[in-house]
Amino acid sequence: TGCTFEIKFKESLIPTIGFHYRLKPIKESYDLIGYPKNIPFNLLDVGTRPGINYEYTLESVLRKKYYYLEKPTHKEYIARMFNKPFAQDASLIEYTEADQISKVNIWRFDYSNDNLNRPNYFNSSEMRIINLIKEKYGLISISDGFYKDDLIKATYFFNTVNNTTNNPFDRKENFNIDTIKLFL
Repeated sequence: TGCTFEIKFKESLIPTIGFHYRLKPIKESYDLIGYPKNIPFNLLDVGTRPGINYEYTLESVLRKKYYYLEKPTHKEYIARMFNKPFAQDASLIEYTEADQISKVNIWRFDYSNDNLNRPNYFNSSEMRIINLIKEKYGLISISDGFYKDDLIKATYFFNTVNNTTNNPFDRKENFNIDTIKLFL
């Protein structure tokens, strides 16, 4: 029901490669990838698809399980769990677990002032890089991710064809955009 391929650079010039695959929202999918250990609600009642992700390095394979949350009570729980109150306003929470980690991506798909002025958890050096990417490539950062220990964090950049509304992802022309061409 959806597949993404990835290339990441984590403290090395040797890339981590991987893929992410979303399964159907059925019991067999959860039985296959596993149920979350650190959240107390029954995800079969949520009605969203679980996901599985494998990242490969020269030394290891990291297997991550993904769960998608949209209900206000689930967002509130994640906001408290990760100490990120603004997560309650997310369009979608992408909660992830692996053997030693749990992380969350707090997805908002709008260009509202509320989202663009969300709390900043990045230091000044990280903000210089984020701003450089925004300015050089015309991208916008509208969603952030955090590991449970707060040592690793991420921001997600998007480019859209039509930025004239606060909700550009509601527009048909903003699907299947080729962001990689900006870097070539």
